[in-house]
Amino acid sequence: MQKLAAALTLAAELDAQMTGIPVTDDFRKKMDLLGAGIFRLVVMGEIKKGKSSFINALLGYKELVPTSSNVATSTIFKIHYGKEVAYKVFFTVQSGKGEQAISAADLPLFGTEDGNPGNEKQVDFIEVSCPSPLLKTGVVIIDTPGLGGTFREHKKITYQYVPKADAVFFVTDSVESPIGALEIEYLKDIQGITRHVYYVQTKTAAVDEEAANARRENNLGILSRALGVSPGETPYFMLDSEVRHMAAQQSSTDMLQLSGYPALLAFVNKRLLPAKRQILARKAVTAATPTLEHLISQVEEKEQMLNADTADSRNRAQAEIQRAQDELTHWETEEKDVLVRSISKGLDDNVRAAMAFLSQCQPYGSIQMEMENAINRASTREELMHTMRVISNNLPGFAAQCMQAVAAQLQAGTQQVLGTCCPEITALSGEVNTGVPAINNFRIERMLRDMANDGGREFAKLRTGMYGGMAGMAMASVVGGVIGSVVPVVGTFIGSSIGMAIAGMWGSSQACMLQEQQELQSLRSQASAALSTTIGDMYSKMQANINQLNADVKYLVQDALANTLRQRSRDLQSAIADLQERAQMTGEALRQRKEGLAALRQQLASIKRTIAAYIPVQSNPVP
Repeated sequence: MQKLAAALTLAAELDAQMTGIPVTDDFRKKMDLLGAGIFRLVVMGEIKKGKSSFINALLGYKELVPTSSNVATSTIFKIHYGKEVAYKVFFTVQSGKGEQAISAADLPLFGTEDGNPGNEKQVDFIEVSCPSPLLKTGVVIIDTPGLGGTFREHKKITYQYVPKADAVFFVTDSVESPIGALEIEYLKDIQGITRHVYYVQTKTAAVDEEAANARRENNLGILSRALGVSPGETPYFMLDSEVRHMAAQQSSTDMLQLSGYPALLAFVNKRLLPAKRQILARKAVTAATPTLEHLISQVEEKEQMLNADTADSRNRAQAEIQRAQDELTHWETEEKDVLVRSISKGLDDNVRAAMAFLSQCQPYGSIQMEMENAINRASTREELMHTMRVISNNLPGFAAQCMQAVAAQLQAGTQQVLGTCCPEITALSGEVNTGVPAINNFRIERMLRDMANDGGREFAKLRTGMYGGMAGMAMASVVGGVIGSVVPVVGTFIGSSIGMAIAGMWGSSQACMLQEQQELQSLRSQASAALSTTIGDMYSKMQANINQLNADVKYLVQDALANTLRQRSRDLQSAIADLQERAQMTGEALRQRKEGLAALRQQLASIKRTIAAYIPVQSNPVP
């Protein structure tokens, strides 16, 4: 990979010499990673599916990364090769802290939700060194926080690293629910980043073989219908990490086969690692293609200038340059503003479409109505608490999912607008933060705390029952007298006593039931009010995020237009200078210039041969 990285870096440097624009640090960093053969394998999935246990077993360690916490991974673990196991914490820039070496015992303090709730310690990632043969090949495994659940920051952290993935292992399990709608949304996002997605079903020994196989078939059917993947061709592995560790402890080949890891390791060694070189090469060449195309076009223009041997040919070249320059001036002075307005209108139309999509999330929209129906269906205090807890837990994930859909819609709409209005801009040179809103659940959470900690509720219930019983007994003293008069054998006193006992119990029960109904209705009203406040806050933040997203996209579009204009203007000025220089060249100067250009041609040919050695010619994106 070093040869390819050197070739692509050389192309960028040659282009920089012609344009006067230095090679960016970002491009050099990408080439450095390519040269080192770094292959980033991201492991992701919903919480508590066994991601960390899977990584430990894959690398042959019991607790390389923590697995025992309730919600283990709360930050990123980057696991790379090292001569011995070691850990180092890297903090965010905002924290102002330097890196810190830690022991394995300290991992839960920095890398789990229990020890570092909400990442209050501002950890960026934890670096793990490990002497694994797999890692020695250049593979870097990135263990991500679990998606979904109540920990809304986990998804944000994970999605910062998914765009850097060269391949993804998506983890589900054999115990909980099959692949669901939220996981499908994650996988759709991943498909837009890399087509190298492999599936792992963990905890197979926790259920019987028939149930594990049934889960596999169900998951593959879901993936086929939702993502269009072929069940017969999709890499899908059924594993059990605990059995893998037991096999190692007992040196049992039978248990090792039962764990499922031999099939996975065979796939990694025979398919993934051999493909690693081409996967990395394709990404690098794709990143370098605009630079290569510009370099080639500049070489061709300079050759055209040098080959203008006669005054007539130079005049034709001069006329062509002048025409292009006039078009550029006309575009800049007259057409650019019209184009910008057209693009801006198209982007605003995209935002209106996005807002229409979000109408389901507005106060008293379809989403809130569904939640209100669930609240009204709760027939007990406990059911209502469960319903509100589910709503509180799911709202952040729902908001994030909506914003992702909106961001994807805006991105696709932006490319369509650019393709129609300005095909020269093939991509925007920057990333836009989708702005997943932080949902303020404090009203719902406070209500749930009050419901859970209502210590006076039982006393109030007893008091109500007592008052109801007293009222019932007062009524019964009269009713009992009637019983005694009608049935003289019983007697007024005994009849009254029986009536008081029966009516007392009845009165107490009815009073308690009435209080519970009134209390439940009051709690439903409180729940609806808390939900309305939360939905309103969520919708307002979504609107603000979409408007900010649109503003960011407009800025990037205007920046791209300006860069395109500057680049074309520089190219034309360079062509004019070349033509003027050509008109004054002596035979010796012309010969030297042509030799220099021929040498540049040879360098380009060498670069293309290097690319072809890594990528088949028929799929080589370089012209």
